[in-house]
Amino acid sequence: MSEKDKENNTPNKDVTNLSFAELINISKWTYKFIRQISPVALHTYMGMRLTEGIYFILDTYLFSKILDGMIELLQKDDASLSLVFPYILVFAALQVIQTVTRFFRRYAYATLDYKYSFESDRKLYFQLKKLGIQTLENPEVNNKISRARDGLNTTMRYIDTMVEVLTNTVSLVGSLIIILAKYPVITLALVVFTLLRGALDKKYKRKMYQFLYEITEERRKETAPSHDLSSSKMLHEILISNSFSFFDAKYTKFIHWYIGKRLKQSKEMMILNHGFGLASGLIIEIFGYLTLFSELLKKQITVGNIFFYIRMLREVNNSLGNVISYTTDLFELGIRIRDTYILFTLTPNIANGENSIPKLKEGPEILFRNVSFAYQNSNKDVIKNLSLHIRKGEKVAIVGHNGAGKTTLIKLLCRFYQTTQGEILINHENINTIEIESLYKNLGVLFQDFNIYPYLTVKENIVVGEPDTEIDEIAVRLAAQNADALEFIEEYPKKFDQILSEKFTGGIRPSSGQWQKLAIARFFYRNAPLVIFDEPTAAIDAVSEFNIFNKIYEFFKGKTVIIISHRFSTVRNADRIIVIDHGEIVEEGTHTELLAKNGKYAEAFYLQAQGYKTD
Repeated sequence: MSEKDKENNTPNKDVTNLSFAELINISKWTYKFIRQISPVALHTYMGMRLTEGIYFILDTYLFSKILDGMIELLQKDDASLSLVFPYILVFAALQVIQTVTRFFRRYAYATLDYKYSFESDRKLYFQLKKLGIQTLENPEVNNKISRARDGLNTTMRYIDTMVEVLTNTVSLVGSLIIILAKYPVITLALVVFTLLRGALDKKYKRKMYQFLYEITEERRKETAPSHDLSSSKMLHEILISNSFSFFDAKYTKFIHWYIGKRLKQSKEMMILNHGFGLASGLIIEIFGYLTLFSELLKKQITVGNIFFYIRMLREVNNSLGNVISYTTDLFELGIRIRDTYILFTLTPNIANGENSIPKLKEGPEILFRNVSFAYQNSNKDVIKNLSLHIRKGEKVAIVGHNGAGKTTLIKLLCRFYQTTQGEILINHENINTIEIESLYKNLGVLFQDFNIYPYLTVKENIVVGEPDTEIDEIAVRLAAQNADALEFIEEYPKKFDQILSEKFTGGIRPSSGQWQKLAIARFFYRNAPLVIFDEPTAAIDAVSEFNIFNKIYEFFKGKTVIIISHRFSTVRNADRIIVIDHGEIVEEGTHTELLAKNGKYAEAFYLQAQGYKTD
């Protein structure tokens, strides 16, 4: 992780402080982010909205001329509409143009909005993929991800606010040019009141965001029960243990406290806004109108011009208020989006390698050389100066107690983490120099917490193991057979086209053991040259386990296979068994050799075997 990333991962002392330079950077990033989704829609929306900034002035000016023209007509005996007809035509044309402009602006915004709701999610999960597992396990990065999700929901509003600032600035400049020279004192008073309102508005919005920022992790934790209470899977244990009320009370207590805080902050800000809004309104109503009506009585101004200047005074007040308010909103939204911006500009903890390797035809040789590893925020090594040589095509089993470091060793091989010391070589090449995508093309891993995809069919759950190639129907069936899954698949109403969730029409729910067999079938179908099974049969009956492991040893001939298991019946036929204890290799050999050593392996084996004996 770069120094910039480390700095970004450190909680800010003043999270409400956003410099103008930061605002510019966030604005540029937000513009580029949304432009990638639909450049035509974005530029159409921005262009149409900006032109609306001058429509009000033109519209008011034309109507004032029509009004003066009509008053003049009333004073003539031979009145004719010809005097005002040109203004009416232009006024009507302007209405048509405004209607067309609004249509294109709204349609462009709708296009952006619909696309953004999907594309922003895609951009987020692609960025998380790029960052890698080790980066994503950083607690502060997780807080940023939580805030970034909120920020993504705010990004369209940010662009909209940017456009509103520009639009109201155009309208403000136009109306100021008209009104400032004629009524400088009134205009200055409006500016002063609006600036004061904007400063206080900014202060309160910063205060509100400070509150939201500081409770990010607490909010993640305290609102988690709402997700659990909405999950049918979690409800099984919750209902049986009568803990529904416990989780509901925990969630409700936080929500009541949270709503109370937000309402108090909102009340203070609303009193402020309405108070200053009333003050600026009174300036126009009292001083503005008195001045204009005084000029009318002196016949220094026409009725149409009174209408025009009153509207311009209101426009100065509204536009100036909007510019201040939207600019304040922009800073506040920028603070909210900052973590989204930072997340999308973060670089992975582990840099990608540059050397691409081809799809291997045979199992690779693997060498762990003096490897040590400690997790983030821990000084304790999980793996300690470990060296291990796995030959090409060798079937190796790794055993050891829980927490011994077995799964961590596999995750280092998968480059989820980077070694603290030492190196890992695949076919004599340092794993850190290998391009990750090309590494994964040669790797098949089934973790004990394997994925299930209930929204996919049986066939899709299998072929997702190798999705980039054309589906091989024969290989799909063979994979299911090798995983001891074919029999129950054939009993499904739609067989390989069966949806695997009762929450979809016509769907069914497999048992835990059936899900695990489908996951194993997925890796038979993948048929990678380096295959890793981490507790692959934990939920499977003993007969199926025996059949599956016979298939594994037979099917993956010529491939390098690593098996992690607590069940000695699954590892005893491996070419070599590695015993790990507290991150170190303490024994290795065949099943027979290790029993003869009468060490840790033998002790655990006989203890497990004793559990199968009957009195």
